[in-house]
Amino acid sequence: MRRTFLRWLIPVVLYSVFVATVLGVFKTSARNIAIHDAWQTQVNEIDRALYKADVNIKAVQDVTKMVAEYCEDYDFKQDSDKICKWLSYIIDKSYASSVVLCDSEGYGYSESGKMTSIVGEPFFDDMVSYFGNGGNGMIFLGIYAEYDSYQVAYIVSTEFVDGSRGYVISYIDTENLPNQIFGDNFKGDLGYIVAYDGSILVSSNGILGTGDGKAWDTLPGEVPVEAIKNSISNKIEYTCELKGHGYLTVSPSMITQGGAIVYTSYETMDKLIAVPMSHTENLLKVFMIATVVLVLLLILVDILSDRLEIYFGKRRREKRKIDELTGLLEEESAERAIDEYLKLGGTNGLLFVMAIDGADEIRISKGEEYIDKAMLHIATELKTRFRITDVISRSAEDEFFVFLKDIETEKDIRKQTDDMQMFIHDLKEEGMAEKYPIKLNVGAAILPKDGSSGKEIVFAGRKAIERMKSEQKGTITFYH
Repeated sequence: MRRTFLRWLIPVVLYSVFVATVLGVFKTSARNIAIHDAWQTQVNEIDRALYKADVNIKAVQDVTKMVAEYCEDYDFKQDSDKICKWLSYIIDKSYASSVVLCDSEGYGYSESGKMTSIVGEPFFDDMVSYFGNGGNGMIFLGIYAEYDSYQVAYIVSTEFVDGSRGYVISYIDTENLPNQIFGDNFKGDLGYIVAYDGSILVSSNGILGTGDGKAWDTLPGEVPVEAIKNSISNKIEYTCELKGHGYLTVSPSMITQGGAIVYTSYETMDKLIAVPMSHTENLLKVFMIATVVLVLLLILVDILSDRLEIYFGKRRREKRKIDELTGLLEEESAERAIDEYLKLGGTNGLLFVMAIDGADEIRISKGEEYIDKAMLHIATELKTRFRITDVISRSAEDEFFVFLKDIETEKDIRKQTDDMQMFIHDLKEEGMAEKYPIKLNVGAAILPKDGSSGKEIVFAGRKAIERMKSEQKGTITFYH
């Protein structure tokens, strides 16, 4: 368990850091998308409301221009009735609250047909200054202190038939603009309808502007004034973040000059994106849970794998029984090892069987310890001399088996037989004859010539030893 824990500790920590990083990036990306969607929704709602208000104003502009053109064919004094009818037409066909046509001195008629004068109106001098040589445009009357409510005066300069200058003035009531633009669907903290220069015309709190304040002067943080101006003048929507405060949206009017500026604080934006972000967070939670479950399953599979490996390793060890004295395979395990070699595609091999001559008599005369030491000495030398891939074992009858794999040709057999003969000779030369003066009988059997399985080849090797004893040979004897 501890080994498994240590093996998984670093990968799990690294994977956790990786997942946390990925999820953090994903959450940030999801938040940015949600903020963009909230911005876009806000812009779309304001655009629709602003367009509706702009359409109303544009209708006043269009019909006022048309009437001003018709007045060019009239005499200011003699055609007063016709002029008044056209002024009344503006009221009927647009959202203008009242209309006045005056001459350059400020005297003229209203849509009701009454004589009127705007000489004393505070915007008169500005009107003459702006449009005295022609043209048209809007004057925001709220910039003048004399006006209690905010009105827009749309003015078209005209020239009567006698060449004298006149002005068609249509008044547009904007008292309902705050509700039209910033109604129940408005979700920002602060909103303004501004003129092209940023002058506040209408605010989201229902207060009509005075025209002498700039919208960006009321906003927190570093406000990108030039970007706002560029957005309004070029009629390009603009959004940005006011660092440390919130978000800014500029929606220019597509019909008239000016536009809408909306400020949304971080707190308000969090509320606006609460629903989509909750969905995102739920998704992240599910992903986290799935990740944790996956990691736990992998660890569990690893633990089970270790347990299975231990279990099957034990089974394999049980199959490969080891002789306690020498550490070599037992006879049955050796036979199984040869059979496994054949199952894996092996076809050829050479088996040597070595038996201590008169082992039982030596055990009686010299003692069990003596014969055990001799067996241990031989086993140690065998493990040193032969390959790790060779099958070396000891039987209960004090025999040793050495099976050499992939020995096929006569040349290979002769070489290995010579090596075995040399091995026996070296045992004697290294002092075995003095310490343990015993004789080894060696028989050999060839796979598959003398047997096609582990049991058969062992049987053949033993028979070779019997033949050696009966013929009283002093060399290695083969089964055939």
